[in-house]
Amino acid sequence: MKVLHVINSLAAGGAEKLVSELVTEQSKTIPVGLFIFNSEANIFEDLIGEKVELIKNKQNNFFSFKTIKLLHKSIKKYDVIHVHLFPAFYLVACLSMFHPKKHLIYTEHNTYNRRRRFYFWPFDKWVYSRYQMIVCISNGVYHSLTNWIGKRQKKIIIPNFVNLDTFQKKLSDSNLITSSPKNIKKIVMVGSFSDQKDQKAVIDILKFLDFEYEVIFIGDGVNIDKLKQYAQQFEFKERVKFLGVQREVPYLLKQCNYGILSSKWEGFGIAAIEYMAAEIVCLATNVSGLNELVLTKENLIEVGDAKAFADRIIEIENNPELKKQILEIQSKTVGNFSLTNATKRHLDLYKTIIGV
Repeated sequence: MKVLHVINSLAAGGAEKLVSELVTEQSKTIPVGLFIFNSEANIFEDLIGEKVELIKNKQNNFFSFKTIKLLHKSIKKYDVIHVHLFPAFYLVACLSMFHPKKHLIYTEHNTYNRRRRFYFWPFDKWVYSRYQMIVCISNGVYHSLTNWIGKRQKKIIIPNFVNLDTFQKKLSDSNLITSSPKNIKKIVMVGSFSDQKDQKAVIDILKFLDFEYEVIFIGDGVNIDKLKQYAQQFEFKERVKFLGVQREVPYLLKQCNYGILSSKWEGFGIAAIEYMAAEIVCLATNVSGLNELVLTKENLIEVGDAKAFADRIIEIENNPELKKQILEIQSKTVGNFSLTNATKRHLDLYKTIIGV
């Protein structure tokens, strides 16, 4: 059994990082390839294990003839084609007409996308039908997709994961996140600066906290300049730090006190699990996907409610026993989302659809 994963790129993003780790782990037991359409800014490329056949499209273009030809040629060599993200999702579905014996799987990474408009529905449903199985990364994703394409399409839930080994390394002084005094409590948010995320609410938290707190953002995106301008309006602007895209996220998280994932919608919210793995208190917005992960319900805050985030942080900070209880619950939660478990479940799925 040979498996080819297909994804847009290995640029900064939750799905990209997960696929990088998954293919590397899978390559320890089966032949695995990884096809990427765009090779620019591939910050996760060096996570790819030596046993993985990395197929990079030199065109850096989704729709050129040479790109489609290379993908067509690559698909021929593998038994299972596991696709992630749009438009890779559409392109492989169309090419599948020339590869009727190949086994196609698609992972749905979010509860919402812009294609979910009534005029896209017929073609979108046809595309999904080309895949033997849709992997949903959470219950929320499963239910939202079922509402879109119906119950007939085969779907399975395999949650996202974290590579726990990356959180076990000890922290050295050289990895300090800022030059802030040690008594400063750090609130961190990891995520793209997109319409899906609500970093503005995280900045607003500082309106309700004293000078002992600062906010740190890790990530990049189309809205980052707008958020930087917004932060500059306030007297606490020096307490808001933008670190951009970072490679050593586990090291940085372990230096913080609170992790917030402020999302307007979310498929899974891998950053929430990363906060837990880093042993810092996780707070998140009360949306589908995140409310499956954050089991301390008081740590789920309504979208945009900065004051509620701040009040909850103060409550936890003033109650060491409460903080200890939350961290214990988080520790148990993390164990359910290991890379080892996810790899096994994917391999079992491949075997099932091939019939071995």
